[in-house]
Amino acid sequence: MAFVYGLPFPTNVLDQYVENIVAINGNTAVWPPQDEKNRKGRPGLLDALKLHGLPESGRSKEEKERIRRIILDNEQTQQVERKRKRKRKREKEREKEDKKGPYVLLIDRPCVAD
Repeated sequence: MAFVYGLPFPTNVLDQYVENIVAINGNTAVWPPQDEKNRKGRPGLLDALKLHGLPESGRSKEEKERIRRIILDNEQTQQVERKRKRKRKREKEREKEDKKGPYVLLIDRPCVAD
């Protein structure tokens, strides 16, 4: 997303989602929580904070969802996403054309001698 707004992409990136999944690594004693054993999926940000004993940033799940909706419903965000989808569609169409390759029409005619 940084390149969309003209910001340089960071040299080093730490993906907290991946780091949290690695820390859990299928350990059912850790995830899902004891009181939510039927829960499917992987932990979100608020769950990860709770798992590691960190403060939950003062936001409830409802507050996080409200902010998420504001971002997703934002017209500018939607425009960026539409542009991205159109670009991907054009790229896929070009890839299909490239795979087809150039066509050569060969016409088989009998050779007539004079």
